[in-house]
Amino acid sequence: MSMSTSERLAYRRAWLSLLLYPVTFVAAFVVGEGLLYLYGYPAHDDGLPPWWAVLGAALPAVLVFAVPAALAWLFAARAGHEDVHRARLPAYVASALAVAFVLQNLAAYLLSR
Repeated sequence: MSMSTSERLAYRRAWLSLLLYPVTFVAAFVVGEGLLYLYGYPAHDDGLPPWWAVLGAALPAVLVFAVPAALAWLFAARAGHEDVHRARLPAYVASALAVAFVLQNLAAYLLSR
């Protein structure tokens, strides 16, 4: 069975939500670096900030970066139930990008110690 018009629109919006990643990448960078600066640890300082400051800056930054994934899941859920895996594909891709972002930043912090 094919998708209805509203399901096709939701599926298209799920894919289009991935276009927000460049914007949320920049926003997450600004949020993370800004919070570290507010905690008293400038971005280009020689010292490494403590774990609590990194965690306090990273969690909001990850939430900002994950907005496209949340939108993709929302629209994928509205995209229909006939072909679930096809409807959820944009959400899977968005989630994979968000997880890769977290793992890359975690590895960068742990390897710089």
